[in-house]
Amino acid sequence: MTPDVPRSGNGRLTSARVRRRGRVPGAGVVSAGGGRPAPGSRRALSVAARDGMCRSAGTGRTGVIIPSPVPPPCRKGGRYGDRVPKSSDVLTAVTAWRRRAASRLVHRADRWVRETAAISAERPGPYRFARIGEGTRLGYPQGTIFGEPWIEIGSCCIIAEQVTLAVGMLPGLDMGPVPLMRLGDGVVLGRGSHVMASRPVTIGDNVYCGPNVYITSDNHSYDDPDEPIGRQWPRCAPVEIGAGSWLGVGAIVLPGTRLGRNVAVAAGAVVRGDVPDHTLVAGAPARVVRRWTPQDGWQPPLRSPAPIPPR
Repeated sequence: MTPDVPRSGNGRLTSARVRRRGRVPGAGVVSAGGGRPAPGSRRALSVAARDGMCRSAGTGRTGVIIPSPVPPPCRKGGRYGDRVPKSSDVLTAVTAWRRRAASRLVHRADRWVRETAAISAERPGPYRFARIGEGTRLGYPQGTIFGEPWIEIGSCCIIAEQVTLAVGMLPGLDMGPVPLMRLGDGVVLGRGSHVMASRPVTIGDNVYCGPNVYITSDNHSYDDPDEPIGRQWPRCAPVEIGAGSWLGVGAIVLPGTRLGRNVAVAAGAVVRGDVPDHTLVAGAPARVVRRWTPQDGWQPPLRSPAPIPPR
């Protein structure tokens, strides 16, 4: 037994240098157990494959090193000794779960607030409208609302979020004995729309307005060139929108406008004056671009046939 061979606690060689003892190269190698395996045997091949030749540190001699046992690579599974997930991975998973739970909670609370704070005939909130019909709903959050004692809203109307309904120049004014703003049954006002009235504004039944539609009975005047326009008294005139009309996104209806029945106003149009029934107006200022008559139908003709709803 070589005296300079280090041993482990159980007596086995862990990193031993076994020196050649004057033997012919390839004649055999001293094994860790002290005996010499027969050349070409399975044991000799195993030892040769496992061990490597190196130069011993500090002695300058060449020998065979039997490496110490190396633990197998960590693999996923559930076996004893496998890698344990890092604490950062656990914290990341817990944080993601908390965020998902918080998101669900916030959305549930938001839905509850919107349902509870919506305005209807049964729950008018702080507003005292002259009339709110059955089935009408003003979505939350509401826009600026004042002068509601002079506002009448019909049945089954849908007033979207951030819609402004205002009667008078400022809150708290006495606007007379009769309502000035009347919305018929089935009126739809898209999100962000404005209806302003200091003169009568009448919107017929089943009028649909896209988002950001502006309807007003008041307009700034600029008669005095020396006075700031914002300080000059506005021009005011009644507005009437016929039943069954459609106002596209961003349409503007100025004071003194009268729209007939089933009038289509293109998106972004600026309307003023009288518009006959069954017409399509577009542009700024708006002009008639298509009209229907019982004798000729639509002129110019429509580009495609009328769509058929699914059954």
